[in-house]
Amino acid sequence: MTTFNEFQRELQKRGIDGPNAYMFTLIYERLIHVAKEVETQSEICLALANSMEGVVGLHEQTQRKMKELAKHNQAEGIEVKSEPYDN
Repeated sequence: MTTFNEFQRELQKRGIDGPNAYMFTLIYERLIHVAKEVETQSEICLALANSMEGVVGLHEQTQRKMKELAKHNQAEGIEVKSEPYDN
């Protein structure tokens, strides 16, 4: 990206001065500001995507554990237990 000083040199080199140079400089500064905002928004989107990935992973893990628990609590048939009768 072109620095502010390089941008000013380019304006001078092309013979742009006065009100036109002022307006181009304002536009340049606004573009730099917008570019920084877009970069910040991209970082926020990436952080959000990483958080969602964690939530999805946690949900999948919880679902697996719930299925395991459900399998252990289900009776697969009739269970007969023999115990001696003591007086």
